[in-house]
Amino acid sequence: MIVAILIGLIGLLCFYMEFFVPGGVLAITGFMILIGSAVAFCLKTDSLALGFTYVLFLLIAATLTCYIAIKQVKKSGKRNSFFLQKSQEGFSVEKIEENLLGKTGIVCTELKPSGHVRIEDKVYQATSSGPFLAKGSVIEVMEMKGSHVVVKIKEEKSV
Repeated sequence: MIVAILIGLIGLLCFYMEFFVPGGVLAITGFMILIGSAVAFCLKTDSLALGFTYVLFLLIAATLTCYIAIKQVKKSGKRNSFFLQKSQEGFSVEKIEENLLGKTGIVCTELKPSGHVRIEDKVYQATSSGPFLAKGSVIEVMEMKGSHVVVKIKEEKSV
C-alpha cells in the first residue's frame, strides 16, 4: 500500500509540474499514474471502504494540487510569458499604394491563382481574378486587398 501511495504522490507532482511546463504530457502522465495508484491500492486492500476513501483522497488531493499550482502561477512573474497580452510594436503589414488601381504590369511568377507581379519596377503579391496567368502575361490591377493586388489579363482595345 505504501508503494501505491508513493506512486499517487508522483502523479500529483506531475499534475503540479504541468502548470509550469505546458504541453499536456505531464498532465496525462499524472492522470494515468493516479489511476494506476488507485488500482494498485484497491488490489492490495481487502476493504472496499478503504479503497473508496483512497480514491476520494486522490480526487481531493488532485483538486488541491491544481488550486495551489494556479495560485503559484498567479504569484510568479511567469503568468504572462506564454501568451501575448498586448500588440507587438513595430510590426505592420506592408501597405499597397492606392494609386495602383488600373495600372498595368507583368506576371513574374505563374498566377494559379496567386503569385507575384511587377508593376512600375516593384514586385507585389497578386491574385488572379480569372483563370491561370502565365509568366510574362500583361496584367491590369483591378483592386487592392490587404497586402496583395487582384489582377486580370490586360485586354487589348481594338480601334
